[in-house]
Amino acid sequence: MQRLKNYVVVISFVLLLQACNTQADVSNKTSTHAGYYVYGVEVNVFQPCNKKDTYWVTGSEKLLSHLVNTHEKLTTKPYENIFIKFTGSYSAKALDGFAIDYEGQVKIDKVLELRKVSAGDCTAS
Repeated sequence: MQRLKNYVVVISFVLLLQACNTQADVSNKTSTHAGYYVYGVEVNVFQPCNKKDTYWVTGSEKLLSHLVNTHEKLTTKPYENIFIKFTGSYSAKALDGFAIDYEGQVKIDKVLELRKVSAGDCTAS
């Protein structure tokens, strides 16, 4: 019976390691994303089109400053969404700070589009 328990523990550990490896592969893939960006006190997040999940936004200091400035110019209410399309990649959930409250993080490499929300933003094209 002890050998069976050891076998189960080893298999579980191997599966866990494999799952971690799979997540790392996915997070390193840069692709185009679209959805909604919102900025405010303790909030700097992206919500992909047609998804409920939200991700803490990371990127270069210059890029983040551009996002914040544009958000402030395009919005009239606190925490208002704006539409964003960008190239970037997802990464693992943060371990501390405000980002810990979100499903993960998204690193924005290049902003392709940033504007007020309009009907049809997230319709399939």
